[in-house]
Amino acid sequence: MPADWPLSVPSIQIDKAIVPSEKVKKWLLQLTAYLFHQNGSTVEGVMMWRKNVDRDVEGAEACTICMMTIHSTNHQLPKVKCRQCKNKFHSNCL
Repeated sequence: MPADWPLSVPSIQIDKAIVPSEKVKKWLLQLTAYLFHQNGSTVEGVMMWRKNVDRDVEGAEACTICMMTIHSTNHQLPKVKCRQCKNKFHSNCL
């Protein structure tokens, strides 16, 4: 948050994301508009962000090798699909 908050726009940066960059940009725009133009509270903005992430990760299956939905090192969802069992795995787990 900037020192002169709420007079200036907050700067939000995302280094690693589990969703495509288009969704992250959309969510950042939504969050910035909510905080700056609608006088929303920071806590409500974070809760809105969390709701978006939860909705996107909701249908994802856990990797059957590491038993995690989001990989601990690269922060990605399982993408590699097995031809035999049809399960999805993290590329790092294979």
